Amino acid sequence: HVKKILGFIQQNYADPISLKDLASSVNLCEREVQRAFRNVIHQSPIQYLIHYRIEKACQLLCSGNQSIIEICNSCGFSSPSYFSKTFKKIMGCQPKEYRKSR
Repeated sequence: HVKKILGFIQQNYADPISLKDLASSVNLCEREVQRAFRNVIHQSPIQYLIHYRIEKACQLLCSGNQSIIEICNSCGFSSPSYFSKTFKKIMGCQPKEYRKSR
């Protein structure tokens, strides 16, 4: 089940995804999805999704000419301020600083 959830996240990370969406993708209840995910990945499914989105944003920051707002939108973040706050929390710097350092 976890493998299918990971595949769902990797294919749909740019779209809004809820725990309910993840549970529906594998025909399990939300609680069972969380339990299975924590046992295998040691993170909640939503934490994994956020980290995956940041990983994709890092790739785009290094490789392209897209603006930070375009990257924010293409990685599934709801607002640039939330993207910047989350990016800094995970990566230790702002997206603009990350791009300059690469």
